Amino acid sequence: MRYSVSLAAITVVCWLGACSQSHDPTYHKTDLSGVYLSTEALDPNKSVIVSVSRDGIYHNNYYAGSGREVALKTAAAFSRFARKVEVAGAELQGREELLRAARGANAGYLIIPSIVHWEPRVTEWALIPAQVDVSLSVINVETGHEIRATLLEARSSKSATATSSLDSMYSGLLDDHVAELYGARAPISQR
Repeated sequence: MRYSVSLAAITVVCWLGACSQSHDPTYHKTDLSGVYLSTEALDPNKSVIVSVSRDGIYHNNYYAGSGREVALKTAAAFSRFARKVEVAGAELQGREELLRAARGANAGYLIIPSIVHWEPRVTEWALIPAQVDVSLSVINVETGHEIRATLLEARSSKSATATSSLDSMYSGLLDDHVAELYGARAPISQR
């Protein structure tokens, strides 16, 4: 009897492990950098200002607070490397206005995340993956030049059994990308 209970428990654990692996989101990065592309790692001694994106909209659904959530997740990822990270006020939207604010704060980098696609789904019912696409621009505050631009895309599995959290999907891809920007394999706090 003891043997059959243990075997059943092992079978359930293995099944759950296999299921969770098949439901992992897929990630994709596309480099959008232009003429000012820099391959040099970002300087952790320079402070960072992160702008607040406009909220995500999908069809007629407006996702209030999604822009602020993306800004907070972006700031958290950069704070693992940069000495100081701040989120700009949501009222600052234009690039020049953001640059003035970043210069006033003596920031080295201005980070502009912009929600391109925001589509939360309960995939077990819709059989359509949740999707988040965010473009991320890194601007050298001193010169005003964009030194990195990337489109970060995340999709849930079609067979996921719960609502896919778009902010957690974004964080998964963002953390690795920011580590690359600073020339690190993993955030300093995880070493």
